[in-house]
Amino acid sequence: MATRRYGPIEIIDAGIRDGRETFAWLYVELDRVRAASEWTWHRAFVDPAVPLLDGAERLPCYPAPAGFGGGGLDRLPPPVGLDRLTDDGLVLYAVGLRLADAERVALERALEGARAELAALRAIPDRATRQKQAAVGFRNSQVGVTGRPLIAATPIPWPDVPVRIPGTDRYLAPQNERAYGADMPKGDVETFHENGAWHNRIEGTGETIGGAHDTRDDAIAAGRDEAVRRGVEHIVHNLNGQIGDRSSHGNDPRNIPG
Repeated sequence: MATRRYGPIEIIDAGIRDGRETFAWLYVELDRVRAASEWTWHRAFVDPAVPLLDGAERLPCYPAPAGFGGGGLDRLPPPVGLDRLTDDGLVLYAVGLRLADAERVALERALEGARAELAALRAIPDRATRQKQAAVGFRNSQVGVTGRPLIAATPIPWPDVPVRIPGTDRYLAPQNERAYGADMPKGDVETFHENGAWHNRIEGTGETIGGAHDTRDDAIAAGRDEAVRRGVEHIVHNLNGQIGDRSSHGNDPRNIPG
């Protein structure tokens, strides 16, 4: 009877399996450490009285019923006889061994990380101790000592919306209005014509605001809004420069008898 020839994948897989036999304990130890981490976390944050499982730090697990997933894993592949491999076959077997060695390195790193995680979890005090530590920390904090919150109770308004101060009938002015009005020139707003366009400016400063407008009505509307915002007068000039109209928006001119 003719001898069966090994396929390339079969030879590489044999190298991987044989290589794994040298560090199978890493799989067992990694599973034990991870199970202990799960059990320690559960005890610290869920159930301080969680029992051991058969003397081990492990939570109960519920395996799949018999026959679930088929029985393919129950049949081990036939071994590969190294004495029957050609030189090319031995190269393929060595490839499998190198793949298994890379797997061993990854398992060692995973085990190191799992052990560090378990040590950190075991350093967590029990729930009662954590509550006492939190209470002591609060009593020693600024809030616990002074009784005042870290954040001021006065609300912070949106940039363009006034906000009522809780418990009062007073409102905070919008942020942009307060910041804008702090250094705002006190002159009135003038609407005037220059270089073929209409503009607005602050009286007495020469400061032009809002850019150029194609029509007089657009400039007047923008100037009126700015005067209302500043609480000053709005002065409208004609094409010849003379005052054609003026209106007050909070800063009334001085009363002139008569």
